[in-house]
Amino acid sequence: MEYAAELKRAPESRRDRVVPSLAEAILQAQAYARDIPAVRPLAIIASPLLSPAIVAQALEFQQAYASDVAVGFFDDRGFRVFRGPGLESLSSSPPEIHQRQSPIPELHSYSLFSDLGQWMLKVLLAQHIEARFLRAPRLKIHTASELALAAGVSQVSASRLVRQLEAEGFLGRYRDQLELVRVPDLLEEWRAAIRRAFKEIPCHWVIRGHGPKQFESALRDYQARQLRQPSPEISSSGNSPRVCLGSTSCTGGETTLWSPCAKYSEWPSAR
Repeated sequence: MEYAAELKRAPESRRDRVVPSLAEAILQAQAYARDIPAVRPLAIIASPLLSPAIVAQALEFQQAYASDVAVGFFDDRGFRVFRGPGLESLSSSPPEIHQRQSPIPELHSYSLFSDLGQWMLKVLLAQHIEARFLRAPRLKIHTASELALAAGVSQVSASRLVRQLEAEGFLGRYRDQLELVRVPDLLEEWRAAIRRAFKEIPCHWVIRGHGPKQFESALRDYQARQLRQPSPEISSSGNSPRVCLGSTSCTGGETTLWSPCAKYSEWPSAR
């Protein structure tokens, strides 16, 4: 049996990462197989660590929507699940694989797309992007230390990012220079990361009152304190202090306030 295979990498063992990647791989493998006689489509998902539960959910999706497509899953620890004619022998037994301790301690996962991580990625990408589209240092980076210096971050943060990029297969070394590889896949994960919902923490004023007026008063107090003890940037420019705040009301249907890094004096009334 011959297969036309499409391999996708899921950076995390989560249903919202594995199943969409599997769906995309299924569609692409089907397209490849249509162009080659006597070949069946095979969609494969790889990940640093896959849980049997997530694989089971992905298999349910495959059975419901693409039962004629062979699928495979494997991770860095050797866990393998394959479904398709002639492929079952490639599977491993998940309980033994995942209960066994790895002799090599694994690195703690480091978020590539934290605020700091995104900035360092921009520094690595900057030399390939026109200056009018991205304001970042344009330097050839050879080591994590050089990345830390160029980005103005700690060496620990730069080293963690470099290790994580290497672990996820996004970093290559050419002529001893750090180069991002598989950039389209990296950008797709970047877009998915910033679309991810964040946990919301509700809060309210300790002393009850008119919420919008209290919010506006708090901003005015903040502005006054900053003007009494101005930073060097404010002193040299003569500008008002800059704030970046947002407010939503849990009751009363009041309008959300949001202004990305706008001067307080430019904000509309909080009414």
